[in-house]
Amino acid sequence: MKKKSFLIGTKFFFFIAVILILFQPDLNAKTVMGIVIDKATGKPIQDALVILLEREKIYATTIVDTAGMFFFTNVEIEEFDLWTKRMGYAQIKTGPFQLAKLDILNLVIKMEATDIIMSEIVIDEKAMDAYLDKVGFENRKNGPGTYLTYKDIINKPHATLSAVLKNIPSVIIKEGLGGSKIYSIRYIWRANLSPENVNKQVNLQPIAGVTLYIDGLYESDHNIINYLDPKEIIGIEFYRSGGLAPMQYSGGCGSLLIWTKKQ
Repeated sequence: MKKKSFLIGTKFFFFIAVILILFQPDLNAKTVMGIVIDKATGKPIQDALVILLEREKIYATTIVDTAGMFFFTNVEIEEFDLWTKRMGYAQIKTGPFQLAKLDILNLVIKMEATDIIMSEIVIDEKAMDAYLDKVGFENRKNGPGTYLTYKDIINKPHATLSAVLKNIPSVIIKEGLGGSKIYSIRYIWRANLSPENVNKQVNLQPIAGVTLYIDGLYESDHNIINYLDPKEIIGIEFYRSGGLAPMQYSGGCGSLLIWTKKQ
């Protein structure tokens, strides 16, 4: 009986040891977190872009939440700088910062408000309109897609192009190991209910990634949206399904056309 109890106890101890090994925390995991605030008022700034740099190269990016907070988890470098950007504020670089094992670095980033310069928009307005007319944007903008002009974008300033796109109905942007991916979405309906029963819609579901065009040229890497300044965008067209897009810009699961000042 004692031998049996000993064996049961040994097995139990071995089971617990395996669980602890499998689920023990990463002893090298490091976290960088903080809050972005207005230097003059002390109020949180939302939608700011925070870029974590390792030796002047982008290591990770994030957008602060509505409380002005940002988080980088599982940071595997020991020294870094931070760039913080937000339309209407002077961009700021802070650092370098040092991280050791088990560090949780908590930062306060203070940004100084600046006037948004509109003169460039006014000066270039005729040229932008002419270009959009040339590429067919003006003829299409009353069609079946969603259309944004530079006036729409500048009137609701965002720190990143990703933030602009997230405000377009039927657009989902997901972040993964390979960077950003833009999806179109569709309605999924409960079984035995017709699409006409609008009140019975189930949540929107992402399908395959959209086909992306920058200034009319196909772009396979959706991560490019993280490097385009919203102030450089003069027009956006989004077609939720490929059949709605112009023939030359068709995409099986939707098309996204972005027109920039750098034509």
